[in-house]
Amino acid sequence: MWYSRFMLVVGTATAILVLSLSAAYAQQPMVWSDQFVGQPAIQINAQPAYYIWLDQNGWHVRWSTLSANVFSGQLVTNGQFHDVRSEGRVVSWVLPQGGRLVFVTGTVGGISGFDFKTTGDTLTFSLLANLRLVQPSQVFLGRFSTHPGATPFTIAMVPAFAAAAGRREPLDLPTERHDRTDR
Repeated sequence: MWYSRFMLVVGTATAILVLSLSAAYAQQPMVWSDQFVGQPAIQINAQPAYYIWLDQNGWHVRWSTLSANVFSGQLVTNGQFHDVRSEGRVVSWVLPQGGRLVFVTGTVGGISGFDFKTTGDTLTFSLLANLRLVQPSQVFLGRFSTHPGATPFTIAMVPAFAAAAGRREPLDLPTERHDRTDR
C-alpha cells in the first residue's frame, strides 16, 4: 500500500517537474566553478538540503533529511551526461538523456544522491524537495558550503574545469570529506 502511494507521489513529482521547469530557467544567476571544488560538510537536519561539489571523480549531488521527503530535480548541460550512478541508502531514479538529467526519489531520512560527469561547460540545477523548489539556503556548494544567489542556478565553468570535469579519468582536485550528522 505505501509503495503504491509512494509511486503515485513520485510520478506526480516527475510530471510537475518536467512541465514546470522550463519557465524557471528564464532568470538564473551564474555561479563560477571554483566555488564547487571539494565536498561540503553534510549535515542531517530537519529541513531537507542539497550538497553539490566537484572533485577528481566528477560531480556529486547529495541530499539529506531527518524524515520522509521526496527529492526531485532536473540538471541541464550544453554537453552530455555520462558515468551517472546512484549513491546512498535509497535507490534513486536517475535518467540521463543527452544534455538533460532528471531524478526523483523518496527517502525516510539520511543521506543519498548521485554522481555524474559531463562534457558541457554549463550546468543548470533545478532542485525540489516535496514538490517545491528549494530555497538557496537549502543548497550547499563546494567545501565552503556556499549558497547560490537563487534557485534554479547555473554554473558556468572556465574551459580548464569544463575539460577536466568531462574526462573519464580522475581529476587532480582535492578529495577531503566532511560528512557530519547533527541530530
